Amino acid sequence: MKLTVIPSLLIWGCTTFLFAGSALGQSQPLVIRSSAVLASALVEGQLQAQQSETDYLSQNPLLLPWLDELELRYGPDDLYLNEQRVAIRLATNGWRSVRQQRSIHQLEWEMSTAEQRVLLHEKLMERYRAACDLYFLQALMQAQNNLVQLYDTTRQAYGFLLSAGAKVDLLDFVDAEEDGYSAQAELRKYQAEHQRALSLITQWLPLDPKADLRLDTFIGTEHLAATALTIAAQTQLLPTPELAIKAIDTRLSQAEWQLEKTKQYNLLSFFQLDYRQPQEPFTLQRDLSARIGLKVPIPGGARIKQRERALQVLQAQHRHQWAQSTHQQSVAQQTQTLHSLIEQQNSLLADHQKSSLHRLLTDPAAYTYLEGVDVLRLRLLRQKQTINQLELAYKTAQAYLELLDISGAASAQPLRNYLDPKLSPLPQ
Repeated sequence: MKLTVIPSLLIWGCTTFLFAGSALGQSQPLVIRSSAVLASALVEGQLQAQQSETDYLSQNPLLLPWLDELELRYGPDDLYLNEQRVAIRLATNGWRSVRQQRSIHQLEWEMSTAEQRVLLHEKLMERYRAACDLYFLQALMQAQNNLVQLYDTTRQAYGFLLSAGAKVDLLDFVDAEEDGYSAQAELRKYQAEHQRALSLITQWLPLDPKADLRLDTFIGTEHLAATALTIAAQTQLLPTPELAIKAIDTRLSQAEWQLEKTKQYNLLSFFQLDYRQPQEPFTLQRDLSARIGLKVPIPGGARIKQRERALQVLQAQHRHQWAQSTHQQSVAQQTQTLHSLIEQQNSLLADHQKSSLHRLLTDPAAYTYLEGVDVLRLRLLRQKQTINQLELAYKTAQAYLELLDISGAASAQPLRNYLDPKLSPLPQ
């Protein structure tokens, strides 16, 4: 009887001491807002450099001038050195080419804006993933640390029983040792991943790298399904950054093809005005003349370049169509994956709440019928279930962020905080 009661009291005392010590040893964490983490992407140096390029295109339009060349010629009239001739010669671009170049410039500005959105999307997704890691790895570290402490207590209990001469199953003792080492290895893995996320966030925000950071909130399972529907509806109205790039690239290829075609209709080659300064008195009909050069619109060698442009248009259209088809399939598959994980998470939570283990551990009267080692085994099992729930929630959150990424919703205007259940706008 003593070998049963004394280890039981020892186990409960060690467990209470370990959990209380871990709680008292923690300093007050620094809570950071998820919106602040995401908004830090807007002041990235790389993003501001891209914005300066877009502003340059806006302020310095790359347009084709109507007057292409202006040439001044001066010299003797033929070989008569005492008679000088002055000529002004100008070459022009056709009005169709000038108008088409305006369209090309507008598309180049749109391309720069789309590239800026691609960069912003990448920066935002880096912060979404780092915030997700910070939020869930902190909980997993705490849960895994509790599991390690339970294994330590279990090994101490087995050691006490062996030293007291009690009969102990050697396989249970060996399993407790091996599982304890595995739990410690898993805890170190979580700690390394958490430190990586922490170092990223402290780079983006002016915070102490050694600070104990906590995220203020993370969207719960009950809001994930509704938010996923909002994202899917938004995707139909606004293309992803990559699709926007491909659409503009198609239009740009078409505009360049049209520009190449209009060049053959530039009929005016040049206009020249001559003034001759002879020794005789000035005579308008003799000393002033004008010439004009006209081109016949024959495609000639330009036909090869036009066909190359036409092929580029066809290739760009095919790339855009293929990307659209692939994107729709990817969004549908990822949405289905997310809903499946949400269902698994809800089912697992419901099973744990109605399980016999849950009722047993929440009933104080049941402890009077159990030995101390058996109570530890039940607590180990319960702690493993808790870790499984956290891992599944972490996996669900990662699938949610993947949907944000492939749908392009993270960078859609107006920018919103998709970690907030209310989808509040990001401060800009």
